[in-house]
Amino acid sequence: PHPEVRAVATFALGTFIGVACERNDHVNAIDNGVVSVLLSMTNDASCLVRKELVVALHGYVMQMEGTMCAVASHVLEDERYREEQLKGIHSLSAVAAAGEWIVVSRETESPAIQALTNIGIAATAPPSSSSLS
Repeated sequence: PHPEVRAVATFALGTFIGVACERNDHVNAIDNGVVSVLLSMTNDASCLVRKELVVALHGYVMQMEGTMCAVASHVLEDERYREEQLKGIHSLSAVAAAGEWIVVSRETESPAIQALTNIGIAATAPPSSSSLS
């Protein structure tokens, strides 16, 4: 199909989003289905189709703004939590030698390294210009 036809189809699908005055699970399911179809057009070669896609999705984003903000906030909190959990471990390198794991790190202040050193499976190395990978 021609880009103009795809753009008109995108516009038409976008008009289905949010037409119901009363929100319920059935209406939300229909909107989500239409959005799923629209999202398959994100890689369309025509800039006209992509422009119509942005216009069509605008209504959905505005309608679901509160939900999207809550989800984004939750994802950011999860990322911060994971970063804090991995803070002392990110600089570790593990080497398998004769069936045993030896952990080598340049970070000596990390509680994780101190705990591993105490049980004899970690060794610290001074910072150098070459990095462990």
